[in-house]
Amino acid sequence: MREKHLKIRFDTPKGMVTRLPRGVSQASIRDGLTECLRNLNERKIYFSIVGQNRVGDVLLRLGDSRADEVLPYVKAMEGELETMGLPKFRFEKDTEKAKIFVGLVPLNQAGKGSWECADWDGENAFRRIANDIELSNPGITLVSKPSWVGKLAMMKRRRQSTAGLSIVVDMNDTVREIMGKEYPKIMVAGKARIRRAWK
Repeated sequence: MREKHLKIRFDTPKGMVTRLPRGVSQASIRDGLTECLRNLNERKIYFSIVGQNRVGDVLLRLGDSRADEVLPYVKAMEGELETMGLPKFRFEKDTEKAKIFVGLVPLNQAGKGSWECADWDGENAFRRIANDIELSNPGITLVSKPSWVGKLAMMKRRRQSTAGLSIVVDMNDTVREIMGKEYPKIMVAGKARIRRAWK
């Protein structure tokens, strides 16, 4: 199904989140691009689903077409989005992803001390650790919000100070190089931690 996905990637600095301009929504982007293609007499291509990842990139899913069929119309589509006031961006085809398990990650957001389950509630709870991973590991890009492996309430009752963290990253040359090592590691919370499982 990856061939049916297209991404609008914004040129956003690491650790920052791109916000859509006022008055622009995921739905208006979807509808605008579909209308753009209709104006080019390309009526069989349409976008059926729109979403955004954790850094604000817009994710498009094609209805009955493949991303390669859309590429000839990219210039016109870019013009449509520019009229909406979107910041600097580019279209990209979807890429292979890798799901990674990282062990012994501190449950306290400061890296030490006590913690509460509520520390990890809310939309931005994982932003700090996600930004830390990307800034500490050049070439690694997270494509979704990290998540703890297991229930926080149970960890709290057991008085755990660390836990396993699951992250999903773009599969690229940097990730492949790390995967090829005997003891693959990733920097999290200021320490190199072994990646204990890959999917």
